[in-house]
Amino acid sequence: EQVLKAADLREGENIFTVNLAEVQDRIQELPQADEVQVVRKLPGEIDIRVVERKPVAWITSEKEISDPFASD
Repeated sequence: EQVLKAADLREGENIFTVNLAEVQDRIQELPQADEVQVVRKLPGEIDIRVVERKPVAWITSEKEISDPFASD
């Protein structure tokens, strides 16, 4: 859901007017996104593939961290 929101694509939008690099950059800004690939898939789809980051450690302090990616 976060990926779709970040992609900011509209159903029925002409896939050839979409700037794939901009879509990829917006998704890559998500803290949990490690690798992002955005490609046109004919006849009328945009394929988005995301590899999520995997936290290797969880550090807590007096201030509770609700998002494991917030400290990156």
